[in-house]
This record gives sequence, C-alpha cells and structure tokens, in this order.
Amino acid sequence: MQQPRRNVREVSRQQTELIRHAIAEKIENKEWNAGDRLPTEEALVRQFQAARNTVRKAMSALEADGIIERHVGRGTFVAGPKQEASDESDDGYALCGPADVMEARLTLEPAIARLAVVRASPADIRKAKWCLEQLANADDFEEHEKLDAELHWTIINASRNELYKKIYIDINTIRSRSEWRTMKLASLSQEIKDAYHIEHSEIVEAFAARDADRLAEALTAHLKHVGANLLAPARM
Repeated sequence: MQQPRRNVREVSRQQTELIRHAIAEKIENKEWNAGDRLPTEEALVRQFQAARNTVRKAMSALEADGIIERHVGRGTFVAGPKQEASDESDDGYALCGPADVMEARLTLEPAIARLAVVRASPADIRKAKWCLEQLANADDFEEHEKLDAELHWTIINASRNELYKKIYIDINTIRSRSEWRTMKLASLSQEIKDAYHIEHSEIVEAFAARDADRLAEALTAHLKHVGANLLAPARM
C-alpha cells in the first residue's frame, strides 16, 4: 500500500518552528547574549539542512517576537532589553524626514552604479537575482520590505566602497523608524508591488548585464516612483 505523501507546507512549517525554537533556546540559555551577532543565513541553512526560505521565516518570527534584530548591511543580533519609553529622536537623525532620505537615495544609488557593475562578483549578481525571485512570492509586508532592502543593499555592497556602504546603513537606520513603517504600509498596494517588481527586474537585469548607464536609469526611475508613492503630495 502506497504511503500518503507528507504535506510539504506542513513539513516546512514544522521545520520553521524547530529552527525558531532552537535559536530562541540558545539565547534563553545565554549561549548567545544581547548584542551578539548570530550566524549568517547561509550558515544556518547548512546547520539545519533547511531551505533558505524556511530559515528566513524562522528569523522573521524571532524578529517579530523581539528576540533578534536584523540590520541590512550589518547582520543579525540578539536583541537587547527593551526600554519602556523609546525616544527615536536619540538616534541622531531627529531632523531627517522621509523627503530627505529619498533625496539622499536618489543622489547616492544611481551614482554608485558604475562602481557596482565593475566590482560586482558573480555571487553579488546571483544574490540580486535571488532577491528578485523571492520578492515575487513575498506576500507578507515585513518579508517584502526585508527583501527589498536586501536587493538594494546588494548593489550598494557591490561597490566595495566602505564610505558609501556606511552612508547607506545610516539611511536604513532612519528607514527603520516607526513613522516609515506606517507610511510604507499605507503606500504599498498590490498594484504598486507589481509595478515595483517590474522596476526591480529592470534593475537586476541591468546589474547582471553590467550596464552602468542602464542601471543608473533604472534606479533613478524606481526611486522617483517610490518617492512619489511614499511622499505624495509632499515635495520630491
């Protein structure tokens, strides 16, 4: 008699919970302490012999629980104790509004295109293509935002310019503030997500082709579109 096939989705859910529990247990047992950097996704994939998407779901759940913190360009860390009254103005960017950030991105990202296409490794290009593929299937808002940020970071990182990378990390620090989440949630309809996917596809194709002019144009068009959706009717 043929054995029934296991439900793939249920197996994935169970493995996600297993990874989530294993990491949470290490933190609870003080094997990893507040501020410690966690292993990379690649290392966790190898450790648990799991699909990258399964590991990513477990990490997203841990982040939602406040157990870990993920920072684009820096890595994943054990979260520290939460303050009862968090004052986001203490991060040094109190006067930086969303329009300032979008203007900075429009100046920075297209300008990096030439360095990025010259210095990108094959692994950088594979990573950009992977982000694009995952974005196509990202239904959850938080997951979509993480993948979006990771795609843009992959191109910034390919420039191999440490100052540009530091500036972009600072930009993402501002974008992690609560006001940004509220604005992005309000502006990200399915129709807009579909349009962004087309724009991201053009960005990745230009990056993979190592076409600096095309990449700069694609980044400029995309960021202007993001700014218009995010800030309208504010200035851009």
